[in-house]
Amino acid sequence: DRLHPWVLKDPRLCFTWPAWKLALQHAAKLFVYRSPLSVAASLRERHGFPLEYSLDLWEAYNRQALKIIQAEGGTLIHYEAFSDAPQSAWNELCKRLCAVGVHVQAEGGEIYYQQKLNHSVAAKKNESRLSMEQLHLHDFCLEACERGYLPTELPFECANLKERIQSFGIAF
Repeated sequence: DRLHPWVLKDPRLCFTWPAWKLALQHAAKLFVYRSPLSVAASLRERHGFPLEYSLDLWEAYNRQALKIIQAEGGTLIHYEAFSDAPQSAWNELCKRLCAVGVHVQAEGGEIYYQQKLNHSVAAKKNESRLSMEQLHLHDFCLEACERGYLPTELPFECANLKERIQSFGIAF
């Protein structure tokens, strides 16, 4: 019901979407983008995952989310925008949600963002740890978040991304 919005936030939906698609066919899709090193720091802190594995997971989940947005529509916003300028980011989010048929009240939305819950702020800097494909995807996502929509083609995926994730999963 777009007049009484609710949120289902679970990154695993990217991979279980085919099972949910029919039940949620009228849902507005919002892709909240987080920078790769922020995600990697969070995964290290929560699960002890090494950087390379975390970055591979970041890439796989983001690529899958982008494919869904590309195929079915939706909008995007950059998570870190809320720490930089909460009210401005909230206003932009409200505008983008309204464009996809979800009406939320813009006043006071910045109170929903709590900086203390952002555990990985310090991880924003060293992008030299990203593969070329991850760096292209990161730049692509930043540009898409700025625009609020996806360009027509997604950046190329590394040929062995799935194998790297599976190998680490078996070893872990």
